[in-house]
Amino acid sequence: MAFFLSNSNYEVRQWRNVRFNSSVDVDVFNNAGVLSARIVGNIVDESIDGEVVAWVYEFGGKVFYLPLEGEFTFKITGSGCGTMTYVVEDVTSYGSIVSQKTFQNVQVFYGKEMFSIVGESMTVPEVRLFVTEDGEIVDEIIGVVTITRRPQGGTGGGGGGFTQPPTQPTEEDETYEEEMPLAEVAEFPFTDISQSAWYYHYVRTVWENELFHGTAYNQFSPHVGMTRAMFVQVLANLENVDTTTFTTSIFNDVSTNAW
Repeated sequence: MAFFLSNSNYEVRQWRNVRFNSSVDVDVFNNAGVLSARIVGNIVDESIDGEVVAWVYEFGGKVFYLPLEGEFTFKITGSGCGTMTYVVEDVTSYGSIVSQKTFQNVQVFYGKEMFSIVGESMTVPEVRLFVTEDGEIVDEIIGVVTITRRPQGGTGGGGGGFTQPPTQPTEEDETYEEEMPLAEVAEFPFTDISQSAWYYHYVRTVWENELFHGTAYNQFSPHVGMTRAMFVQVLANLENVDTTTFTTSIFNDVSTNAW
C-alpha cells in the first residue's frame, strides 16, 4: 500500500517495513510464489535478486523493505528457542510511523513454523500471523495495533503456498485516531542520501529532530565512521545542551576552539 499527501510545499511517500528481532529464519515469497528474499542464520541470501530488500543489524535484528506494489508471504521458521517480536509498519519518507502492528513475545522454538501475508491490498491492522504444522494453520497469534492515520483498503491473499483466511474485525481495528495534518517540513539538504536508500527515512528523522547535522551543509556521509566527538555532539543535541556555557576542557586533546 502506498499513498501521497501533497501541497505546494511538500510531498510524503509511504513505505512498508517488516521487522523481526529473534532467532528465526525468514523466507519471503511474492504473489507468484517466487522467493524474493531470505535471511537464514542472520545472513542475507545475496543470491536472491527479488523485489524485497533484506537487512540484518549487528544485534541480530532483521528488516525487510517492501516495494510499493504486490503482496508477499513471510514464512518464518524458528532457529532457536525464545520469544519473537514481529512488527509491520507503514512509514513516511519523513520517518514518522503512519501505522504499526506488533506481535510481541511470540514463543519460538527450533523448527516452529509461522506465516504472515503483507501486501498492498491490506492495511497494517489487517496483517495476521499464523502458526502452521505440515502446511496447515493450527493457531493464530494476536497482534496489537498502533495507528496514527485512518487506514483504507481491503484484505488479500498471497503466494508462497498459503491462503490467508478471511479477516475478522478485531477490537483493535475499531480504534483509530483522527487523521492529523502533517506539518510543513524544510527541504532535505543531503545530496548524498538517495530516497531509494534503505536508511533514507532514518536519516531524515534524526535530521528533522536536530540530532545530526551532517558533515557539511549538503553532505551526511553515510559511510563515514562516527568519532567520539560526533557521538558526544549527538548526545548534547539529544539533551538540548547549551554548549556555549562550557568554556574549558579537562582533556588535553580537546581544544576549547574545537567545534
